[in-house]
Amino acid sequence: MRLIASATILFLTAPMQSALSDGMHFDFHWTLRIGCDGPTVAFPIRNWPAEVNGKASLSTDRSTHMEVSMTGLGIPKGDLQWDGRLGARPTITAGGSAELRVTGPQSLRAIWRQPNNDIFMDLTADGQSCSVAVSAKLHPGKPFYTLYNGRNYENCPGFEVVLATCKAY
Repeated sequence: MRLIASATILFLTAPMQSALSDGMHFDFHWTLRIGCDGPTVAFPIRNWPAEVNGKASLSTDRSTHMEVSMTGLGIPKGDLQWDGRLGARPTITAGGSAELRVTGPQSLRAIWRQPNNDIFMDLTADGQSCSVAVSAKLHPGKPFYTLYNGRNYENCPGFEVVLATCKAY
């Protein structure tokens, strides 16, 4: 009987162990409201809808991968991706520099540094569900955010995350 119970526990936990042994992987989505003054917008916009979608991965060999796509009404679609390594210097990316950090047993923090601000995304897994928190911090003395859309920077005094969701796998 003990042998059957032990075999059953081993059988049921094997898929979880193999999933964890593959690293941490997240899909994420943000809905934003932005206000931008240019340089590429023809007139100042306020409370403008935009979306960010992407993937973040940390592999067991300590390599990291990030993909980000930003879209919105009248905003050219911008696609970015970068690879890095835990413990290494931030990776130079289009629009700035970026890195992924481990912040807990099932948590990652993505940091994207742009000229006027840093954007932080904290991802925490709980099985296949997860939570995501997004924040932006202006650099000292900077009056507006710079948001890079994959092609150019926009000067944006307003930046609000309305909804952020994610999936862990």
